[in-house]
Amino acid sequence: MSPEQGRCCGLALDGRVANILKVLGKLVNTIKQIGCLRGIKIGDEYH
Repeated sequence: MSPEQGRCCGLALDGRVANILKVLGKLVNTIKQIGCLRGIKIGDEYH
């Protein structure tokens, strides 16, 4: 078997790693992100 046949690259590898982390219960940031909020900037403080 050549080295190229045994490799995963790009999204295929990302998907495999994500599945392994999910099985182990260590997958984080799985909720849907809401995107940009107008008028809010990084560093704003709320009271």
